[in-house]
Amino acid sequence: MKYINIIKISVLFFILVSFNGCKDEDISLTKSPYYGADLKIDGYYYVQDVEQNFTNVFFLYRDGIILHTYGYSSLDLNIVEQEIIERYSIIKDTKDCWGVFIITGNAIEYEKWGPSVGGGLPTYKCIGEILNDTTFIITESVEDNKTSYKDPIDVYHYKHFLPKLDSTNIWIK
Repeated sequence: MKYINIIKISVLFFILVSFNGCKDEDISLTKSPYYGADLKIDGYYYVQDVEQNFTNVFFLYRDGIILHTYGYSSLDLNIVEQEIIERYSIIKDTKDCWGVFIITGNAIEYEKWGPSVGGGLPTYKCIGEILNDTTFIITESVEDNKTSYKDPIDVYHYKHFLPKLDSTNIWIK
């Protein structure tokens, strides 16, 4: 009898913990319009990994929203742009593509949802430095309030791209 009660309590505890872990984390940065000229925003920013033949793309918007269109298996930006357009109908409805960015002086910080690993969507922050109006570097990533890494990690370059994708989404108001 005691053994059955222990099992019931254990199962109940597991269910409660599982449901609690399914809630998406909240983005802690406050969305605010970006009126500056520190970075151009009539296009996208990309980072490429030549060894992996991979391009990662972010859009920054005047309303303070960042859109991560994820990565592409190509270094050819013409191919990447075509895939961005083809994937946008899926990307716009995917919560972990969206986040918020803030620019203060020559510092950039963004926070977005990351992919889930069986629970709710976690958030992570990236912090970096603006080198000029077409280039910024990410120097640190923070996940679970712990710095994941420091040093120049990724160097993002600007590419003009119009018409720009819409920043309207249901997750960030």
